Amino acid sequence: MKFRVSAYLVAAVCVGLALALGWGVAWVAYRWGRDILGEFSILVVAGAGFGGFGLACAGISRGVQRVCPLRPGEYAFDSAAVLPWMALKVCREFGWGALFPFQLVFTRPLLAALFGARVGKGVALAGHLEDLPLVELGDRAILGTGSVLTPHLLVSGRMVLGAD
Repeated sequence: MKFRVSAYLVAAVCVGLALALGWGVAWVAYRWGRDILGEFSILVVAGAGFGGFGLACAGISRGVQRVCPLRPGEYAFDSAAVLPWMALKVCREFGWGALFPFQLVFTRPLLAALFGARVGKGVALAGHLEDLPLVELGDRAILGTGSVLTPHLLVSGRMVLGAD
């Protein structure tokens, strides 16, 4: 796969911004928690840093989606349509990983919604989702352990984003 250099730069800027926000949250947690919690404040700082970074990635993903929404279709790797997809993909991977300690069975649908998926009521989510702005899970949908839902295909220098 050969993407434009600008796709990597956009993704790096998004992750850098999220890292700065995550560090900011961790610093505030440190300033607040060190006097109250003493030596245990490192746990609060780590949780706040990871949580802040993950939530910042979710917010950045939503912002990118508002400015440059993913549209179903077929695109060349070097087209401008790949830029928002790359930024969303990288932010989702890093942010979802940072939020891993907070991913309980009942919080995964909420996290998917934070990253842009449309999630119905009573959804059970244990599988892996990709390209969340293109995913819609109806009421009482179940995605079991080990399942993967990906609305994109990369083949022969082209990217196909799922249709409605």
